[in-house]
Amino acid sequence: MPLNAQEHDLYISWFHAAFPGGSSTRDTSFGNPPIHPRILRPMIDLFRNADGFINRWPLTVRSDLARTVASDGEASDDGVSDDYTPPPPFHTWEQLSYAEHRAQALPVWFTLVHFLIYNWDGYGGKERPLHRLGLEPSREVCDMIDDLRLYTTIQQQLKPRATAVSEALENFFLTVLRDPNPTVRTNPLLWWLAVLIHADNCDELPIFPFASMKNRPGTATDLAAIDHYARVLIFLNAALKWTRTPGPSEYLDRNRREVVRWVESADISWVDEDEQTPPSGTRDPCDVIGVWTDFRKELEYAINSWLIREGPMREILALKNGIVPPERPPPPSQQNFTTANAGFHIKYIVVYDWLTDPGMLSLNPATWEQRFSSPQAAKDNLHKVLESRLTEELGDGPMEHSIDDLDQVFSLGSDDCGMAVQINLAVDQGGLARARLVYVNSAENIKILAWVEGDNEMDIDN
Repeated sequence: MPLNAQEHDLYISWFHAAFPGGSSTRDTSFGNPPIHPRILRPMIDLFRNADGFINRWPLTVRSDLARTVASDGEASDDGVSDDYTPPPPFHTWEQLSYAEHRAQALPVWFTLVHFLIYNWDGYGGKERPLHRLGLEPSREVCDMIDDLRLYTTIQQQLKPRATAVSEALENFFLTVLRDPNPTVRTNPLLWWLAVLIHADNCDELPIFPFASMKNRPGTATDLAAIDHYARVLIFLNAALKWTRTPGPSEYLDRNRREVVRWVESADISWVDEDEQTPPSGTRDPCDVIGVWTDFRKELEYAINSWLIREGPMREILALKNGIVPPERPPPPSQQNFTTANAGFHIKYIVVYDWLTDPGMLSLNPATWEQRFSSPQAAKDNLHKVLESRLTEELGDGPMEHSIDDLDQVFSLGSDDCGMAVQINLAVDQGGLARARLVYVNSAENIKILAWVEGDNEMDIDN
């Protein structure tokens, strides 16, 4: 659908504010990304199952989910603010009549992941393709992209737990949506929106190489797609977190069990009849004060925090509503590592069975005992940390190959001795390095992450 003049000016103004100088600051030479079935199928299943899950919840809860403005007052006994006027219930797109919506919306999300995977080189970092395209994600997000990339390469000969890939995708999207200080250069979702706006409004951008993105409906449809599935993912996370977390009292646990029982036994036959809501006259359990209060408060907090006040959706909702996104307060100041008394240390995480449980990346890291006087000195020791930790985990180190060969990749054999080891190192925009080691054999798989951080300790030993 062609943009009207007001929409065109709004989107272009936002794009140039995000990328001063316009397209001259970004590489727009896109390659032709292949579609990875190991990523595509789990992503579609994740989105559609999460969307359909919402149909089981009462209309009052779905109305809460549709809210686009914050509830600023204190929450009342029913879990929402006294001055809150509920909008119509949130409609899922799983009914047959929404097939076209799904066909237009899902590619906006899964081509983002495909694009990141295709342009992920080595372990990311400065001068890599994504950096040249204007994206400088955090270390945590880089590790998530790296995991998804590994799922399409080294994992070709391995079978992960059935839900491992969808969980990795969910962790990635939730991390991006719950970014407290997003910018177009650091948040993949805002960056991707800028790419889409550029494609709609700037003639110098090449035609998208994705078959699913040809003849796109336009930016307004993109914004609606992002808004819809962002709400779906935030709702899924809030619901699962609340229903699976024991309460501080028997009273709250009893309410929790009652909510779970109601949702699991809900009659959703109306979905198969292509209806948008349950039949008229269906009892809404939220009319019973108390039982649903705690969940509605949990959902209210999630919506206020990550769909309205913070996160990248703050900008996306503003553009969707046709207004200039409000300015954000400046992000927390970064530590200046150029001072004479700055020191550096290395942190690391050892992740066992990472192909089975990608969520293990959220473990608390350990700190290497040595301190360093410069980023380069710390960077030079990253391989030492990785090799030391792997040797300790394996006992005597890999039997098939010496420790000096760990920066190579070996094909997995068909026998029990087959193995693969890979080490990659990257330097981010701030000048601090990070490294990743992956070790896989027929019996185990280990991932070790190590990265440099700055400190102000005066006792430096390098």
